[in-house]
Amino acid sequence: MSESLQQGRNAREFLQRNGKKIAIAALGVLIAAQLFAAFYQILKYESVLRYGKPIVLDTTAYDPFDPLRGRYIRLNIANGEFQTSEKLCDRIRESTLFVTYKDELDDRNLSVIDNVYLTKPKTELAYLKVDGFCGYSRNAVEINYNFDRYYMQEDQAKAVDLNARLMSRESKASVIVRALDGKGVIEKVMIGSQTLEEYLRDQEQDGLQEQEEND
Repeated sequence: MSESLQQGRNAREFLQRNGKKIAIAALGVLIAAQLFAAFYQILKYESVLRYGKPIVLDTTAYDPFDPLRGRYIRLNIANGEFQTSEKLCDRIRESTLFVTYKDELDDRNLSVIDNVYLTKPKTELAYLKVDGFCGYSRNAVEINYNFDRYYMQEDQAKAVDLNARLMSRESKASVIVRALDGKGVIEKVMIGSQTLEEYLRDQEQDGLQEQEEND
């Protein structure tokens, strides 16, 4: 018997004897890799929340349901717009962009766009990596944010869904996003000067008090 045939036979016998162990080991490596990836994403998420700079954006919301992660409100964050030159618009059209924001807020307590870049900027300002495109007529960059889910307790999310005016433009709703190295993570939703959770608790307490007075 040739050496190559003998090696092939030995390999088959090894797989027959140890196939189950190899399969279990491979499954273990796969599970470990998935757990590591999940842990890395959580760590990255928490790092952005802890060390990221705040950006305040205008928003409304509606209330869907994620069967895997539970109830959340999907934020309808107002798309940003930034006037730019025709030359830059010709280069952008539709692209991944980096948007920097000024440290000062406007008269509505919302963040103001400082500039738009095609490459990662070297700056101390807060910035986000976003999807954007440039119109042909106005030389204005339209900015689409790539985060929109804010998870809540189910009863609170339902309260948002039932109170359509709660997240209307007139309610002065905003979202605070933490930004680090271009990644944005939603920290909290604000109704005026209160967090959404605080506002809902106050509404619930006012409703119970009114019910007691009527009784």
